[in-house]
Amino acid sequence: MSTHARAGVARPFHRRGMLIGGSALLLGAMMPVSSAVAAPYQVQRYGGANRYAVAAATTADKQNWDGGIDVAYIASGELWSDGLTAGPAAQADPDLSGVLLLTQKNSLPKETASALTKLSPRTIVVVGGTATISAGVEQQLRKYASSKVVRVAGKDRYEVSANLSKHANPRPTGDTVYLAGGTVFADALSGTGAAATMQRSVLLTAPATLPPSVAAELKRLKPKRVVVLGGPSTVSDKVLGQVRQIARADRIGGKDRYEVSAALIHDIDRDMKVSSGGDSLIRNTVIVNGTNFPDALSATNITAGGVLLTQPNSLPAPAVKLLNELPVDSVKIVGGPSSVSVAVEKRVEGLIDKWDLWG
Repeated sequence: MSTHARAGVARPFHRRGMLIGGSALLLGAMMPVSSAVAAPYQVQRYGGANRYAVAAATTADKQNWDGGIDVAYIASGELWSDGLTAGPAAQADPDLSGVLLLTQKNSLPKETASALTKLSPRTIVVVGGTATISAGVEQQLRKYASSKVVRVAGKDRYEVSANLSKHANPRPTGDTVYLAGGTVFADALSGTGAAATMQRSVLLTAPATLPPSVAAELKRLKPKRVVVLGGPSTVSDKVLGQVRQIARADRIGGKDRYEVSAALIHDIDRDMKVSSGGDSLIRNTVIVNGTNFPDALSATNITAGGVLLTQPNSLPAPAVKLLNELPVDSVKIVGGPSSVSVAVEKRVEGLIDKWDLWG
């Protein structure tokens, strides 16, 4: 275990910050990437020239540690399915320091290589089969791992999600598990942020039936609750019924992806209140572009209050409502201004300015 491991303290209870598609804000151990904003609120953006650079930027606070980090997961930056389950896997163990980085299929991007040099991971986990990340890239990765490189794959995206959960959680967790549709990424984007925040698993399902590999993993995990993300068009009522034969299951849906993301943050806020026996512990969240997937994958490296989705040039009404209701005083934006505009950033600043939690 790295000397910088989290000593068994779950991230939601000791981090503060909020992420907005392309930027990150973290109070305390914060890595400045853009101009500083004075307390009581802060907004910080993690951007880059491309999705690989953005992902690398979100690992900045774990770079150049003595002894390096414990594990780096490497997922495709060209396909969304494996990365959505890999991000939470990297954060699953509170005693290990982990990150998610992205790669092209046949070439390791220079931004990813540079980040790996600075992170010096003991183990690298390649996510997906050789059709997603080639054997050549796996070979390139070997020089960056101080101990070993392993590949977690499967016959399809559903089996990959189940195998990743098994790899990251070798013993049954008894915790909540998130189940997202495996054919569209909209609702799954929010699920990956919630799972990373709460150190839980995300599993993928076919719309009309629960894949056998996923059903088996749910039985193994023995979850106290399964949260099905999105409406029946994404995950059918038939699947919900199949899940309920294994564990208690609830659906979190909404009229669009923006309502789902806000509802999911409220849900993890309720979980935190139950665990702490107190008031809301969400002081930060991550805002990312809800129309594309790469920045939401990278957001799992720094989120401590879920992922809130936004339109590129306008903050949706569910996001405005949530920021008015929860005492968020710090915001992280993942992605550049073309992903989340300066206008959205300024709108968020105005909303969180009222929460003077420092006085």
